[in-house]
Amino acid sequence: MALPFRTALRDDDDKIVRLGAIVDGRPLVLTLGYFRCASLCGVVRANLLLALEQARLVAGRDFSFAALSIDSFETSKDAATIKAKELNAHPVFEPKNFHFLTGDTDEVASLAEAVGFKSRALRENSFAHPLGVVIVSPSGVVSSYLLGISYPPDDLRLALRRAAAGEIAPAASPLLLLCYDFDSGTGRYTFAIMKFLRLVSAATAAIALAALARVALGERLRP
Repeated sequence: MALPFRTALRDDDDKIVRLGAIVDGRPLVLTLGYFRCASLCGVVRANLLLALEQARLVAGRDFSFAALSIDSFETSKDAATIKAKELNAHPVFEPKNFHFLTGDTDEVASLAEAVGFKSRALRENSFAHPLGVVIVSPSGVVSSYLLGISYPPDDLRLALRRAAAGEIAPAASPLLLLCYDFDSGTGRYTFAIMKFLRLVSAATAAIALAALARVALGERLRP
């Protein structure tokens, strides 16, 4: 599914902008979260901006950038505040080439659906949603996803090169890190990092045990 380029969103300067005008023939780096998030949305954007700087990629030339709020109650003022704060750490960037966007519920939902982004409101100003970055081709088709909260510059550079060429990467791993997760033991929504790390640790342990088992079996079968 191609992104709806005619979707009208509100930029951080409080002006209406079409998504297609932001892309403007370049691959798009897109993040979805919300600006008043007290957990990991800011970490995603901070790590992404750092990776873009380290990769020596130039917004407006090598890629287009959009950070979209999934909270329809957030305003362009919220977007502008966060943009100023986060870009302050990267004086090499031209602020005009970085778009921090808000929009009406239907418009945001349409764009989120097009990139396969599922979220759920938990309470006021709080959402459960996956973490990562969407890399979109200039024609508006999702090229790849960078999941989690860490983005190696080489991976980002390669993803943008492939997107610029119109390539579609293989499906991503289903193991997603969520901004919040529900803990049935406490009845509360908590950070999902520990669950994610436990899953990774368990997988690593399983691989190590399998390797040891193969070595042991080989020793037993050796004459």
